Amino acid sequence: MKLYDTLFIVLNEEGNVLSWKLCKGSKFSSIKNVLQLLKGRLDNQGQKPTIFFVDNCCSWRDKLMDIFLNMTVKLDPFHATQRVIKKNT
Repeated sequence: MKLYDTLFIVLNEEGNVLSWKLCKGSKFSSIKNVLQLLKGRLDNQGQKPTIFFVDNCCSWRDKLMDIFLNMTVKLDPFHATQRVIKKNT
């Protein structure tokens, strides 16, 4: 019996875990509440993230920017490198 198949983790620039959630699937709707709670926590601390790296930036960019206003969303370095390697082989 498989309860979860995805682990969503938000790390800061130092690699510290800010939030996480076990999910079924990888839909944005599965983690939207986690991001909204994180945004509230960061707002209360006076912190304003400026960039978000994610593996599916194209499909999540607008959704992330709805929560974290005025933030840049980029493809994470691992998946960016994989695209370059795949394209050149």
